[in-house]
Amino acid sequence: MQAPESATLAPAGATRRLAGAAPGLENATQQADSVGACCVGRQRWSAALVGSFGVGAIGSGRSAREGTAMGKIVLYMWMSLDGFITGPGDGPGRGLGIGGERLHRTLSLDDGDPSTARSTDEVGSRILAEANATGAVLTGRRTFDHADHWNGDHHDGVPIFVLTRSAPEQPASGHARYVTDVHEAAAQAKQAAGDRDVLLHGASAARAFLDAGELDELSLQIMPVLLGQGRRLFDDMPAEHVELELIRTLDSPEMLHTRYRVGPAERHRNPA
Repeated sequence: MQAPESATLAPAGATRRLAGAAPGLENATQQADSVGACCVGRQRWSAALVGSFGVGAIGSGRSAREGTAMGKIVLYMWMSLDGFITGPGDGPGRGLGIGGERLHRTLSLDDGDPSTARSTDEVGSRILAEANATGAVLTGRRTFDHADHWNGDHHDGVPIFVLTRSAPEQPASGHARYVTDVHEAAAQAKQAAGDRDVLLHGASAARAFLDAGELDELSLQIMPVLLGQGRRLFDDMPAEHVELELIRTLDSPEMLHTRYRVGPAERHRNPA
């Protein structure tokens, strides 16, 4: 097992359960959250709903990646210590909910354009540079709509794949396209990104790709605040353990930046 790259806290070869990422991270909510620049979007993704996207049972195997080197699907989220990624009352025109702006206090951007996001510190700037170096974007429909479609361009003109239960008659704007199957969305995004990683936005989409075995890594920026209410990143998950390998921690003046690798697809069900 690879030792984590660490500025602080990360013991060599550390492995964490999903709940270990931050308190309250063991579960993913019923509604999609929409967040501003870097972490947006979510709906409930129960097993039945995930099934409606054309995937099988939870814990199905990862897509084969033999023959051609391909990048990883990486979830980027900014969150509170108690696991919230928005405050309460999030919706169109208020993507971070009431008080949720605290999660993005170190970020600024121009006219809601994520490609212009800037951080107040060097470590945060490194994380943003990684996110904007990705070769494709995956997101959920509600996230996409709440973000006003990013005017059809999230960053650098890379393609945007929007996971939705049913594609609308009107095509998505700009570089975006709708996809109704989780595995197909993952495959298209990876093919488009080539050897670069794929940026994943949103908790509902994260849950869908995790359940389908398509999520490779999680980049979680944890703010030292307890929001108490809002939408959690992972809520209402099945009684199973998802093992994560802690591969990096970076300490900045305002938050802790963590990165996890998703473990093998085997799941361990908690006793009733």
